[in-house]
Amino acid sequence: MGSRHRAAALTTFEQVARIAVEFAVTWLRELLGATRAQPPILVGHLLGGAIALRLACQDADALRALVLVDPLGLAPYRPAPSFALTLAGFLVRPTERSRDRMFQRCFLDLDAVQTEAGELWPDLADYALDRVRTPELKQTLRRLMPELGRRSLPRS
Repeated sequence: MGSRHRAAALTTFEQVARIAVEFAVTWLRELLGATRAQPPILVGHLLGGAIALRLACQDADALRALVLVDPLGLAPYRPAPSFALTLAGFLVRPTERSRDRMFQRCFLDLDAVQTEAGELWPDLADYALDRVRTPELKQTLRRLMPELGRRSLPRS
């Protein structure tokens, strides 16, 4: 018996900056309704996890199961001070050096990731730097982090 897998992404920070959290939940609900015959098992990661979790809280029958991978919103986001400083440095002054320091903190084995990415690695690293330099990303973080990263979901 075969299975079908679908992946969806909020493709750019610019798109996320233009939408409210509830719109994202509605978007996910409509996407699932248009692409499946029965409730799916949904995997949500970070921001996607926070959105998926809100959908599950609003409509428990929408999903067969929910798998969360480091989602925002289960508890207030309080990173370790050393990570917070690294993140702040990257966001305030995005350079190759601050990006590389951030990557060292975010990847368990950065060398292995770079090896696996091969010739694509320089483009991926450049893309990360380009994105964090855009005003739209800063707007996105200002808009969504207070809603999804700093507050816990209300208990029902």
